Amino acid sequence: MRIGSSRLSWLAGGLALRFALLGWGMYQDAHSAVPYTDIDYAVFTSAAQHVAHSCPLDVIIAVPPQEEYEDLVNPPEAPGLCAQGYLSAAARFLLQMERELVDPELSAFGKDLDTADAKISLFVFSLFRPFFRVLAGLGNPFARPTYRYTPLLALVLAPGQYLAEPWRGLFGKVLFALADVVIALLMWDIMDLRKRQRAGAKSSSDEDNDDDDNDAASWLPGALWLLNPFPAQIATRGSSESLLGVLVFGFLDVTLRSSPEASLALPSVAPKAAANGTDEDTVAPTPEEPTEAIAPLSLWSNSAIFAPFLFALTIHWKLYPVIYAASLVPHLASSARTRGSGLSSSWSSVGAVARYGFVAIYSLIGFCGPVYLIWGDAYLHETILHHFHRSDHRHNFSPHFLGAYLSNVASIEGFLPSSLTAAASPLAPILGFLPQLGLCAFIGFSLGGKDLIAACAAQTAAFVMLNKVSTSQYFTWFLWFLPIVAPSLEFASSAEAVLVGSVWVASQAAWLSQAYLLEFKAIDTYLSTYLTSLLLVVAHAWVLVRCFTAWGRSRQTQLRASMAATAASSSGKKAS
Repeated sequence: MRIGSSRLSWLAGGLALRFALLGWGMYQDAHSAVPYTDIDYAVFTSAAQHVAHSCPLDVIIAVPPQEEYEDLVNPPEAPGLCAQGYLSAAARFLLQMERELVDPELSAFGKDLDTADAKISLFVFSLFRPFFRVLAGLGNPFARPTYRYTPLLALVLAPGQYLAEPWRGLFGKVLFALADVVIALLMWDIMDLRKRQRAGAKSSSDEDNDDDDNDAASWLPGALWLLNPFPAQIATRGSSESLLGVLVFGFLDVTLRSSPEASLALPSVAPKAAANGTDEDTVAPTPEEPTEAIAPLSLWSNSAIFAPFLFALTIHWKLYPVIYAASLVPHLASSARTRGSGLSSSWSSVGAVARYGFVAIYSLIGFCGPVYLIWGDAYLHETILHHFHRSDHRHNFSPHFLGAYLSNVASIEGFLPSSLTAAASPLAPILGFLPQLGLCAFIGFSLGGKDLIAACAAQTAAFVMLNKVSTSQYFTWFLWFLPIVAPSLEFASSAEAVLVGSVWVASQAAWLSQAYLLEFKAIDTYLSTYLTSLLLVVAHAWVLVRCFTAWGRSRQTQLRASMAATAASSSGKKAS
């Protein structure tokens, strides 16, 4: 990726916008009844505080070794506040046993601590003692009610708890704002990569990129993301979605490097043979091939391993990116077929998909396993299982919210038997996933082999559209893709493009206005919020269909251009 003067200007503008919003946020929080900081940020920082300070290690290890496992996993000195996994409990036990190891009066070696066994034991313990102290002193982020995220997020924010105010309160926001800028850097890198692969260049050079500062690959991420106040406000209010965005684009970037898209260059289509016979110079249709000449890479190259590793980390961080597997399967298969590896095309495809899946699954186990062993069942229930039975009627303005609210009220007021609501509640959240996941799978398998980025963008938009929990911050999940996908959209006219954007903005404005009155003003707008949430779903569906059509029109235009170029080349050969 080349950072030219124009891109540096976009970066400077994006940073200035975000730091200006951080300053405005401090002022609004101090002087306005309506806070600028998102409620989720208080959850994040509280969880980080628990991780950093809630488990008083020196007090816990000062007591005699605990005989009951419950006292190790949940110390009486800090009930519910320490990490409650097996590894944390074992670390506390070993630190409590330290006195018996080094004290001649208590040691199992007796007073003879100069023996080889004693020295080796003491050396090994001293070597791992810092690691034991870290594990034993980790707090429990789930001690903060409503914290439903990976403990790694609280761990990333924990260093901010050792800073003085106001930096303590700004640490996470600054981190999220910088991650928001990194997303733009990854956008540029992906767009440059696809441009080089489409042009057939083996490497980027200054000559190839002299006009990069002026083309769409430069100004779209700058205008649609860096200087867009919507994502900038989301990040500076304290939403952690920008960290997820870095992971999503990170794994897509590395995936495209290790498995280039097979259809970046459309197939050459030969002109029809002359009516009196087949011309010798006619070029027969060939399968789609990437124009970038790529030397055969090792099947287990660094990028081939790092891509599924990052994909696994992305899924661990937030569950929903698992939907991208439906796009990755056809993408990896088509990429493997065109690159070849000495095997038949079908076996190359199966091998590429199996290899990616193998590394991703074992990497996911590598992330989730240690986290579970450190933080215990709370991680499993709050971060993973919670999403399969959640039924949110607060801070949620999808069409599902009203049913959840009425069901909750009916149960409390006795309008419906508690047995009926209890029987229906486990089924509703699970059934709500079916249309959502079905549509995402259909889109992924249909588009993934043709355009991985467009497929992931469409999947994300469909997922958010039908999600049972809906807030504005989730819109950033598909807005990330807009600067990259925009050049691939060919609307019938500029008026259609303006109409599509206007419908999305207007429907969102109507929805947010009613949600604001309900959430912040406590005005009874339940019915209007529900109706506008339905309107937003319809608008999203219409916009998604129009974008699908525009993407298909762009593909047809490229195909016609490819056919014309092939015909012109064939005519030139005949003339010569």
